[in-house]
Amino acid sequence: MIRLQAVRKEDRDLLWNINQKYLYEMTLYYPDPMDGKGNLHYGHFDEYFTDPRREAFFLFDDDTMVGFAMLCPYSYIGRNPDYTLAEFTIFPSCRRRHYAWDAVHLILKSHPGHWEIKYNEKNAAAGKLWTAVAAPYHPAVHRLNEEETVLEFANLPKSMPVKVQFYDQVDDRKLRFAVIVTRTEGHWVFCRHRERSTLEVPGGHREPGEDILTTAGRELHEETGAIDFSIEPVCAYSVTAPWNFNGEETFGMLFCADVKVFEKELHSEIQEIVIQDDLPSAWTYPEIQPLLMQEVQERRKMTVPVVAEEVSLTEDVLAELTALSKDWEAENSCYGYRANQRDDLEGKRIFLARKQGRTVGYLFGKCIRSEHMRSIMPEGSSCFEVEEIYVVPSGRSQGTGKALFEFASDAVSGEADYMTLSTATKNWKAISHFYLDELGMTFWSARMFKRIGKGGAE
Repeated sequence: MIRLQAVRKEDRDLLWNINQKYLYEMTLYYPDPMDGKGNLHYGHFDEYFTDPRREAFFLFDDDTMVGFAMLCPYSYIGRNPDYTLAEFTIFPSCRRRHYAWDAVHLILKSHPGHWEIKYNEKNAAAGKLWTAVAAPYHPAVHRLNEEETVLEFANLPKSMPVKVQFYDQVDDRKLRFAVIVTRTEGHWVFCRHRERSTLEVPGGHREPGEDILTTAGRELHEETGAIDFSIEPVCAYSVTAPWNFNGEETFGMLFCADVKVFEKELHSEIQEIVIQDDLPSAWTYPEIQPLLMQEVQERRKMTVPVVAEEVSLTEDVLAELTALSKDWEAENSCYGYRANQRDDLEGKRIFLARKQGRTVGYLFGKCIRSEHMRSIMPEGSSCFEVEEIYVVPSGRSQGTGKALFEFASDAVSGEADYMTLSTATKNWKAISHFYLDELGMTFWSARMFKRIGKGGAE
């Protein structure tokens, strides 16, 4: 387990030596000259043992040193941070073991406040790490030059949770932002800022003297390139968060828009627009924008599309399907049903139904040749036998099962002439309606039972 050990005065030479090795490695990005003794210059080093605002830590995994970190109050961007990550490294032989991630979060947890972290764009691994570390705190991104970027964020105590509220009316003078939940041809439209890897809903600040509807239209055009669209207000909202305007409640207007035509090129800080059926797995503002999306959907009764896909049996898929089948078993809706195990799924074609990135149903089966089915098809006909089709309770009566079945039918149509299945459901009226009326299947046979005596095993 990773732990921090404060560097003491008697550790000065050790810290100097390992910092020098780190600086040699950094000459890939900062080719500084060595002095006559082979050392690289490092100003303010001795201040880490005299200035209480500077701290240094050795990073240990149990008793093994795996790296070090140095903190200082210097600002690269003219601010007054509580902490700047001056140096941080995991020794080369210890990398790719999650030490960096664990150590950084341990440092952040023990040092709440305003932070700056600088990285060199040429150091792709560092850029990926620091961007991911800072993402939950919604950092301001500052480009110092063509090679260096500074992430500025507040890692404040979460005594004040993020609070999002919705209002039918708010004094227009309070509205500072416009957020536009956008669709095109039934798909969601999101933006990716050129300095972020996350997605966000189009929106932005209101300009002085600007009507809030004008703000929404302008931001939608600037961030998505929309030139032919309809737009309407939905409701006002507010956000209260410790990292947002010093915890002040700030207000905005929520809009929904439908875009018919986009410009071919974007002319803003947005790198690209992303059009998809699912909601993002990586949000720029994960504590806020999913709630705004949900509010618009509920107020405008927007249907969320079902996305069906065929998948391979990876470990993640196996875990997901076994968990869902355990839920099905717990429903006790089918005679003799038990949750799936790996053997039940191996060698099968598997199809998933997703809504907003969440799996809400599955279907699996295999292709067979018909036997003893002459009354309905020629012997030896190619069939896809559906072994299971399941939709979570919250996804039923919404077209999920039908979309899943039709997708699977299209996917196997080149190999099979028939879709076949059996059912042991206890709710035969509902399932018959689903299979016969909604899916257009044909009834073939049924096996029924009625207990008439007390004999036999209990």
